[in-house]
Amino acid sequence: MMTGATTLTLDSDPAGLADIQLRVDGLCRDAGCDSHSTFQLTLVVIEAVTNCIKHGYRGEPGHLITIDWRHTDDCIEIEIRDRGVPLPADVLSRTTMPPPEAEGGRGWPMILAWTDSAHIDRIGDENVLNLTRRC
Repeated sequence: MMTGATTLTLDSDPAGLADIQLRVDGLCRDAGCDSHSTFQLTLVVIEAVTNCIKHGYRGEPGHLITIDWRHTDDCIEIEIRDRGVPLPADVLSRTTMPPPEAEGGRGWPMILAWTDSAHIDRIGDENVLNLTRRC
């Protein structure tokens, strides 16, 4: 049974990440997530949106990113859409953390570890990332 749905939009400017972080944190808490799950889901969304900004839009502000948030009694579904560069085909197979000295490469392994499912589609000119996590 659907108990809540929200759409968040932001510009592809990193300055908007703090607001999105606060809003996702609040949505997690409103959905009844404990503090550990709230931390993980908030970080997952921030990492995915950061990837849209940094890689999809190559750091260029002025592009739309949409986050659709839905929760039921036992599950949270998050859909993140952008019109940036298509995601690499192997992105969902990146499950191994890089060595500690590496400067990057932790985002996708973290996203995949902290969600129950992740699916990416390219629909028309949009990247569509669907994430689910049981509460």
